[in-house]
Amino acid sequence: MQVLRKLLYFFVSVLYGIIGPLTVLASGDAVQSRIVVNLPSRTLEYYQSGNLFSEYPVAIGSAYSPTPLGEFHIIDKVINPWWYPPGKDYFVPSGPANPLGYRWLGFLPTYGIHGTNIPWSIGRVISNGCIRMYEEDVEELFDLVDYHTPVQITYDRIKVSVDDNGNASIGIYPDVYGYQDISVTVAQEVLAAKGLDGLADAAFLEKIIAEQAEQQLIFAQVYNLLVNGVKLTAHAAAIDGELYIPASAVAAAINTKLTWDESTRTLSRKYQSVPGQLKGSTVYVSLNHLSTLFGGKYTWQDFGRSLSLTIPVLFHNGRPLSSDIHTINDRNFLPALPVAKALGLKLTYDEKQGTLRNCIRQIPVEIIDNQPYIDTTKLGEYYHAAVTWNEEQQHLDLTEPAWDLDCSMYLDLMRDCLE
Repeated sequence: MQVLRKLLYFFVSVLYGIIGPLTVLASGDAVQSRIVVNLPSRTLEYYQSGNLFSEYPVAIGSAYSPTPLGEFHIIDKVINPWWYPPGKDYFVPSGPANPLGYRWLGFLPTYGIHGTNIPWSIGRVISNGCIRMYEEDVEELFDLVDYHTPVQITYDRIKVSVDDNGNASIGIYPDVYGYQDISVTVAQEVLAAKGLDGLADAAFLEKIIAEQAEQQLIFAQVYNLLVNGVKLTAHAAAIDGELYIPASAVAAAINTKLTWDESTRTLSRKYQSVPGQLKGSTVYVSLNHLSTLFGGKYTWQDFGRSLSLTIPVLFHNGRPLSSDIHTINDRNFLPALPVAKALGLKLTYDEKQGTLRNCIRQIPVEIIDNQPYIDTTKLGEYYHAAVTWNEEQQHLDLTEPAWDLDCSMYLDLMRDCLE
């Protein structure tokens, strides 16, 4: 029987390897849900639609029979499984003496997620490599999980999470298999990758690494951040009772540059400067100063858990052209050279003189950070184009009029343009 069961698992695994990926692509639910088991913290997380649905404590393989790391999928679901002890010629049917409990979710031919008849083992490094759960937990998970659900088994001694209330927490867990050394620098890199750069100071990290308390400790209150409808990895954060925005992440999202002056602790974009705070490698600015740098507007979503920033963007033919838009004395100025290129215009810019010309005449521009910017009210006269403003979406739409421009009076002056 043991040989037959192993053969069955083998053929199921081979068959899954052939048709499984196709089935996963066809099933939206299977793609959206997943299981993540982190061995150092001995936890199993179940996600639906990309969001954490539930978390459970688990037991994992001992140091002599470690749980395998990697990416797997559920290939087997069994109610009231029988246990076939490794290397033995007998089996244990379902019942109180069966160490698998009453549910089995296989992700490899001889490895699975299952219940247990010794609940005191949960949270320990003790099994033959399988993942044990409390019986009530595995029965709940069993009903949620379908075939082909991805199973990711990780080894992260530093576990960072953000709950539904915006509490950012970090936990340090033991090196159960001797696989991973950690340090303050490593912890800072993990936080940065989670969009929480610099929000936990080095002294706090050094203390919790030394203690290895094996629990999540809250270190910041954070908010999801969206820029022009796109959710960023970085978070907004409450610092000293005021809401701060990771300005460098916002700048990257709209493809613009910022300059940080450490001596004055100010952040600049073109000609505008505001005070900021450098934490890790990220510069944060107060929400009150954000519009000075980027313009636009903000709204709260998800019952105050997400901050949505809508920053002006210039569009041409339905595609974003530039977010490098500046407002001076209630007038909008656009980058003259990129706009001219999009419209197919040939212009000459003299950086030393700060002058911009077409083949006929000089074009009035505003020089910002050594680059020419044109007033939107001048586009019709000098670029044969116009812009329309969408206040709600914060869009400037660059359009070219349907009529032709009569330049016959300038033919002699335009000879160089036509050559």
